[in-house]
Amino acid sequence: MKQQHLGVDIFNSEVAIHQRDNGDVVHLTHRLVSGLEKMPSSAQPGIAPEAALGLVLAIDGAPSSTPAIARHSPETHRWDFVGDPAPFAELVWLAVDGNLRLAWNVNHLMPDGSHWWSVRIDAMNGMELERNDWVASCGHMEHDHPMEGPLPMPAAPNDLRVLPLPVESPNHGARAIRNAPWTLAPNASPFGWFDDNGIAGADYIITRGNNAYACEDVNADNIPGSSPSSATLDFDFPLNLANAPSTYQSASITNLFYLCNVMHDVFYQYGFDEVSGNFQSNNYGNGGVGNDFVYADGQDGMGTNNGSFATPPDGQNPRMTILNWTFTTPNRDGCLDNGLVTHEYGHGISNRLVGGPSNANTLANQDQMGEGWSDWIALMMTMEPGDQGTDVRGLDTYLLGQATTGNGIRPFPYTTNTALNNLTYANTNSSAMLPNAHGIGTMWCSVLWDITWDLIAQYGFSADLYNGTAGNNIALALVIEGMRYTPSSPGFVDARDGILVADQVLYGGANQNLLWAAFATRGLGFSASQGNPYWRFDQVEAFDLPTNINIGVRTANAPTPGVFLDCDNGQPVTMTIRNNGLTAQGSFNVGYRVDGGSAVTQLFPGTLQPGFTAQITFPGTLTLSGYGAHTIKAWTSLASDGYHVDDTLSYAVNWQANAALPLLANAEDGLLPPTSWTVENPDGLYAWSNVAMTMGANCAATRAFRMNYRTYNAPGQLDRLISPLINLAGSAGTRLRFHHAYAPYGSGLDDGLTVRISTDCGANWTTLYSAFGTALGTAPQTTSQWVPTACNQWQLHDIDISAFDGQLVLLQFEGESHFGNDLFIDNINVVNTGVRLVAKVLLEGPYDQNTQLMNDALRTSGLIPAQEPYTALGFTQAGNGGGEVRQAVAFTAAGNNAIVDWVLVELRDAATGQNIVATRSALVQRDGDVVAEDGTSPIAIEAIPGNYKVAVRHRNHLGAMASANVALTTAPTSVDLSLPATAAYGSEGRKTVGTRTVLWAGNALRDAVLRYTGGDNDRDPILVRVGGNQATEAGKSYWPEDVNLDGLVKYTGPANDRDPILVNIGGAVPTNTRTEQLP
Repeated sequence: MKQQHLGVDIFNSEVAIHQRDNGDVVHLTHRLVSGLEKMPSSAQPGIAPEAALGLVLAIDGAPSSTPAIARHSPETHRWDFVGDPAPFAELVWLAVDGNLRLAWNVNHLMPDGSHWWSVRIDAMNGMELERNDWVASCGHMEHDHPMEGPLPMPAAPNDLRVLPLPVESPNHGARAIRNAPWTLAPNASPFGWFDDNGIAGADYIITRGNNAYACEDVNADNIPGSSPSSATLDFDFPLNLANAPSTYQSASITNLFYLCNVMHDVFYQYGFDEVSGNFQSNNYGNGGVGNDFVYADGQDGMGTNNGSFATPPDGQNPRMTILNWTFTTPNRDGCLDNGLVTHEYGHGISNRLVGGPSNANTLANQDQMGEGWSDWIALMMTMEPGDQGTDVRGLDTYLLGQATTGNGIRPFPYTTNTALNNLTYANTNSSAMLPNAHGIGTMWCSVLWDITWDLIAQYGFSADLYNGTAGNNIALALVIEGMRYTPSSPGFVDARDGILVADQVLYGGANQNLLWAAFATRGLGFSASQGNPYWRFDQVEAFDLPTNINIGVRTANAPTPGVFLDCDNGQPVTMTIRNNGLTAQGSFNVGYRVDGGSAVTQLFPGTLQPGFTAQITFPGTLTLSGYGAHTIKAWTSLASDGYHVDDTLSYAVNWQANAALPLLANAEDGLLPPTSWTVENPDGLYAWSNVAMTMGANCAATRAFRMNYRTYNAPGQLDRLISPLINLAGSAGTRLRFHHAYAPYGSGLDDGLTVRISTDCGANWTTLYSAFGTALGTAPQTTSQWVPTACNQWQLHDIDISAFDGQLVLLQFEGESHFGNDLFIDNINVVNTGVRLVAKVLLEGPYDQNTQLMNDALRTSGLIPAQEPYTALGFTQAGNGGGEVRQAVAFTAAGNNAIVDWVLVELRDAATGQNIVATRSALVQRDGDVVAEDGTSPIAIEAIPGNYKVAVRHRNHLGAMASANVALTTAPTSVDLSLPATAAYGSEGRKTVGTRTVLWAGNALRDAVLRYTGGDNDRDPILVRVGGNQATEAGKSYWPEDVNLDGLVKYTGPANDRDPILVNIGGAVPTNTRTEQLP
C-alpha cells in the first residue's frame, strides 16, 4: 500500500503487510513520512506532464521532440506517452529533508538502453531534485583463458550445451549437456522453457519462452537480434575460446538463456514467484501481473566490460545486458561468466522484493545493498561441494583474466578468512576503501557470506538448490525472505532486521543467536546505527548482542526534541517503542512524565514480536506549564527486561515565547541562528552561517547570513532558517522586508531561495517568494566564489503579508543547493504599517452595574465563534477588514480579561463620519478592553496615519461613535467609549448606567432601530426563537436574539431578553423606537 497525501502518492513511501496463508499478519514494513498534517495543502502542479517530460528529455540529451500522450490514468495522476517502453510522468510527493515537495516523476529509456532514468523534478519550477537508474550497471575488469576440449557425443532433443551451474566459467569447468532442465522445477516452469501459452508443447524454437528471450544486440538498439534456433530444441553449438566472441554467438546466447531460466526456477523455490513479481510472460493464473519475461541481450554493442539489469515495476519487461570484455586477447564474452549473469539477474530479484514488486525505485539511496545481494546470489549459485568458507572467492575472475583464486572485481575477496577480508560496518563510511555502490555491496555480501558458512557449519551443505534443506538452502531462504521484510530505501540495519524477521517467520527464530553473532562480528550488532540511509557517511558500528527480553523506547514522535511552540501545546504525546529482544513480549507498561511530574502510563495492548515497533499515543494531551526548557522522559516497564539501557528516552524541549513586532534579524549580533530562530540542516553538512562582510545593503561593512553553495556539492539539499512564532495580533498591513545578494554560476547550477509563511505551526506553507539561478541573481554571472562588492548588488524585498494579520505565523527562508555560488540574506524585518488603537466599550446586555464588568457566559459555554461574525451578517468591511480569526489562546483568560464577544471597530472619515475607511473585527473583554485576535494585544487597522472618527458596533446592540476626531498613528492611541466624558456622536448615542456608558442592547434584527411593537420589531424574533411558547427558552447557542449574551434566549421570567428592549425605548410607550446614532 502506498502512502498518499491529498490523494497523491508519496514517492517511495509505502506499507507492506506480510500475512500467512491463514491471514495472520507476520510483519509490517514501511518507509513512511510522518506529520502529514503539517505538509502542503495543495497538490496542483505548475508544470504540465508533457512539459515535465520535455524538460527531462532535454536534460538527458534524448531526442528533442516530446512524444504524444497515449493515455491518462487520473486515479494515479499518471500520463503515459507513445513509445516502447512508454515514457511516463506521474505526479508524486517527494520527501525532502522532512518536508514534502510536489514533483513529477519522469521515466524514460535512453535509445541505446544504457540508462532507464527515473527523474524527479519540482512540479512548480522544473528544477531537478533527484534521479535513479532502473539499470543496475556493473562495470568490472579482466585477463586470459584456454580453448575448450573436444565436444561430447551429439545431443538428444531438449538438450542445451551450457556451462552448467555451479560451474562459474570456462576456467572453472567444461560445458555439458543438460536435458530438459526445467523438469527439476515443475512448479516454476510447468510447461518448460519454450512455452508461454500454458498448453503442452513448445511455442518457440529459438531461445525464447515464458521466462526469458535471449538474443544478441550487437547494434545496441534494444531490438531483439538473432537467437540460436533448433526445430528439435537441440541447442548444441561449437565454442572455441581461441576465437573472438562473435564466432561462438549461438553457444553464448544458449548459455545466457539457460542461466536466466535456472535463476527463475531456483528462486521460485525460495518465494520469488508470480505474486512476488518474478519474471514471466504467462503467470498461469498464479497471481502477479505477468507479461514481463526477461529480455536478455548478449554480446550487446553499447560498450564493453559491463553487465546490467534494468528492473521496471511488475508487469513491464526487465532487460539484462551482457557485454564483451576486453581485458584479454581475444576478448571474452560476459555470457560465459555465470557469476556475472547470475549477479545481474540478482538485481531483478532484490529490486522486485525490497519494497514490493510495484516499486522500481526502491534501491536508489546511498546505503542500499543491491550490489551486495547480487554478489552473494552469484556466489551461492556457483558454490560447489568441497568449497570452504576460507577459500578466496573473487567475482568475474574469468573476464578479468585472473586465476580462479583471484580476488576478482571487488576491493576485497569474499572469504571468512579475516586476514584477507576484515571489513566491518564502519568501513562503509570510507569512500576510499569501499567506493560507490559496489564497495558498499562488498561489505554487505561479506556479512551474508559469513552467515552462509555459519549455517553450513550447523546444517551442512546440499548441492540441490531446488529441494535441499541444508545450511546453504536455509541461507537462501532467509536472505530472499528477508528482502520482503526490508523497507524501501534501506540501510544495513533495515536489511539485518529483515533477515531476523524472516527467521522468525520461516524457522520460528531457531537461528537468532547464530544470525546475531554473525552480524555482530562485522559490526552490525544490536546497537549499530545506520543513520540516514540516504547518506553513506554516518554509519555507526557496534559489536554487541541483544538479550532475550528487551523492550525500549525508540523515538519521540510528538513532541519532538528541540523547539516547542505555542501551537504545539495541547497535542497528544506519541512515542515509538521497539522489541529489541529475541522473544515476543506483551502486557508491559509504557509511560511518560514532564519535568518530574505525575506519570502518565498505559498498558501495551497485544504482543510485540522481536524486531517489531509500535507507536503509542498516550491518553490526554500535553500542556506545558510555562515558557523555557522542559524535560520529557518516556519509558517502558517490564520486570523481566534484561537490558535497561534502552528502556528510557529522556529529551528536552524548549517552549519558545512568541515574538512580537517589530521583528528584526540582521546578523549584527554575530549569532547563528538569530535569537529564537532555528536552523534546519538535514544532511549535517553545510548550513546557514553568520559572516562579516565589507559591503552590505547599507553601503557599509556589515554582517549577513550566508549559504555556502560554491563548495556544497549536494544538488537538491535544502537548508532553512525558521523564525520563532510571530504574533501578528494587533498588526495590520504587515510587511516582510529583507535583502538578498547572489551571483549565478551558470551551467545549470542554479541555486535557489524560497521564502514561505505558515499559520498552522508549519503544517502547511504558503510561498511568498521563490527564485533560482538567473532570476535570483543580483550581480552578473561568475564562476568565481562571489561576495557582494557594492551596495547595489543587494536586492530589497518588501512583501505584503497583511493577509495573515492577526494570526500566529512562522517564516521560513529555504536555500536549495545546486553547487553554484554563495547566497546571502540580511535585514529580515517584519513590521506593522497600520494604525493602532487602544479602545474600550461596554455592552449593556451582559453588563453588571455592581461589578462594572460584563459576563462572559458565551465564552464559558463555548459559544463564541472562532471567526468574526460581521462579514456573514452583512456589515460593511473596508481596508482589508473582515475574516479575522481568534487565536487558540484568546479564550483561555479568565477574570477581568475574559472575552465576552466579537465587536466591529470602524474608522470613518474625519469630515462627516459617513464614509467607512477601514474596519477590524476585535474581541471585547469583560472590563471593556477591545483587543486583537490573541485576546490581549491592542488592535491595529490597515489605514494610513491621520485623523479619523472611531465607531464600535455589535451584532445586537446599537453602535456608537466618538464625536471628536482621533489622531491615529502606528503608536497605540486610546478611545474610551465606556466613559461619559468621551462625547458620542448624535443624541443619546450611548446609555448611561451609573458612572459608565454602554451600548444600547436589543437590536435583534440588526436594522439600527430598536422596536418593541409593530413591523420589524425586535421582540417577536425572541418569541419565534423559543418556539412561540412563552414558558420555554431556546437551547444554548450564539443567537442574535440573546440580548443579554448569557447563551440563552428567554421570552419571560428572570434574565429574559424581551424586557431590555421595552426599557430601552422608554418603557411607558411601547410604540416608541430608538435609532442608532451613526451618520
